[in-house]
Amino acid sequence: MPLKNLFKYLEERQGFTIGAGIITALVYLDLVKALVDNLLMPFVGAFSDSGDFHQLTLNLGKIHLGIGNLIEAFLVLLLVVWGVGWLWLFTQKARDETAL
Repeated sequence: MPLKNLFKYLEERQGFTIGAGIITALVYLDLVKALVDNLLMPFVGAFSDSGDFHQLTLNLGKIHLGIGNLIEAFLVLLLVVWGVGWLWLFTQKARDETAL
C-alpha cells in the first residue's frame, strides 16, 4: 500500500519525468566529456611539452598555474550549455509550430 501511494505521488508531481531528465543529463554529460577528451583536448595538448593536456601549465615567473583541467572543464561547460540551449530552442520552435 505505501509503495502504491509513492507511485501515485510521483505520477502527480511528474517525478518519473524528472528522473528520466536527470538520467538523460548524466548520459549527455558523459558524451560531452568523451567528445572533449578524445576530439578537442588532443589539439590543446599539442601546445604542451608532454602532449598531455592535464599537464598544461601557464608559467608566470616562479608561479606555475595548472590550466589543463580548467580548459577541459570550460570546454565541457560550453558544450553542455550549447546543447541545452539548442534543445530549448528546438522545443520552443516545435511548440510555436503546433500552436499555429
